[in-house]
Amino acid sequence: MKYPCPQCSQATRVIKPITLEKLLTKNAKAQIDSLLGFRFCPNSKCEVLYFQPDQKMFLRADASSVPVFQKSALASRAVCYCFGYSVAEVRRATQDPDSSIVQTITEKCRRGEDRCEETNPQGSCCLGNVRAVIRQASSEADAESVSQPSCCALEEDCDVDGTCE
Repeated sequence: MKYPCPQCSQATRVIKPITLEKLLTKNAKAQIDSLLGFRFCPNSKCEVLYFQPDQKMFLRADASSVPVFQKSALASRAVCYCFGYSVAEVRRATQDPDSSIVQTITEKCRRGEDRCEETNPQGSCCLGNVRAVIRQASSEADAESVSQPSCCALEEDCDVDGTCE
């Protein structure tokens, strides 16, 4: 059965009780009767983190004991919860041609070292999120390499916003 988020209508995913048991704060756990039937809303603009459609229960990102990748903009937030990679680390790795963060995570997962359901608030593997951070960082690097406006003879002649002095 599909349940869009009642706040933003975003598609959601089922969250296993183990994820909630491991990651909800004590206060959040005290508010709910059962860990069954919760769903995760990945929309970064939505206040809802988890909701339980049958009980009409809503939990915000502050119900999580860890910052939630999808609900935070901090570069220090985790993107890979099992192996401790932050968004900042993944972004830095895109500048290093020898970096193999995705391969490292994949290999560790193949060896069974991951614990996504217990460590990641979305309750599943982070590789899609890691790849999204890499794509975004690469796109930003490409945009920065675009030449300066034609009115500027030298890069030093341009203000921070790209306009000529």
